[in-house]
Amino acid sequence: MASLNQLAINQITNDPVETTALLGMYSKLGVPSISPWRSKLEEHKISTGVFNKLIDDAGIEINGVCFCGSYGSQGKAGRQAQIDDNKKTIDFAVEIGAPSIVTLAGGLLADSKDLDYSRKFNMDALAEILEYARQLGVTLGLEPLHPMYAPDWSVVVSIKEANDWCEQLGEGIGIIVDMYHTWWDVTLEEEIRRAGKHNRIVAVHVSDWLVPTKDILLDRGLMGDGVIDIPKIRQWLEDAGFRGRYEVEIFSNEFWSLDQEKYIELIKDKFQKFV
Repeated sequence: MASLNQLAINQITNDPVETTALLGMYSKLGVPSISPWRSKLEEHKISTGVFNKLIDDAGIEINGVCFCGSYGSQGKAGRQAQIDDNKKTIDFAVEIGAPSIVTLAGGLLADSKDLDYSRKFNMDALAEILEYARQLGVTLGLEPLHPMYAPDWSVVVSIKEANDWCEQLGEGIGIIVDMYHTWWDVTLEEEIRRAGKHNRIVAVHVSDWLVPTKDILLDRGLMGDGVIDIPKIRQWLEDAGFRGRYEVEIFSNEFWSLDQEKYIELIKDKFQKFV
């Protein structure tokens, strides 16, 4: 099982907690790493300079940043605005010293049912973002999402598709393996091995798939509470050369309603037992 020093927590996991307070909790409770959201720092009116000092004072490392994507969410006319916003996220990553950014392929173009065209539209936009990220030395981590997210979030739904996109896009982009989104895939082991062969595994996200799932977005489970064989997938990842942290990313109305310090302790316990 994983040790606590391999843990990272995505900021959305403790969504109700203001950023400064959250870093204090993580420091107090021994959480070694966080993946912040640019939108949360803006919401909490925290500059990158202030955030960097808070991180240093807390002794917490940055695992990555959330997120780039959504290129077609405002239709063709909104493409440039989305690209400009993504560039701001890359700038943010540079300013806080983050090594990588979670990158979503984007869903169907707004008001369209043309999946093939949406794939091309999104890849072309991503190529433009990637060029900017290369210039600034930030790695993009393309994260495939479960097929149920294809209409609004990601036309890339498998590690195979992510590998294929990486091959077409070239240097500077890799893959984020989120077990919640990919556990079901019959080619998962093979495609993790393929990604590892080309040093493409940027980060790994963990949570669990509950049965029944009451909400496809806001009902993720804690590790060990669902049907994902997390240790088996972890072994595939480590056999493929992954040596990074395992990032807990849980969207959950139920868990957001809990006392967040007690919830963090529960995350730590589940992490050490089931990851």
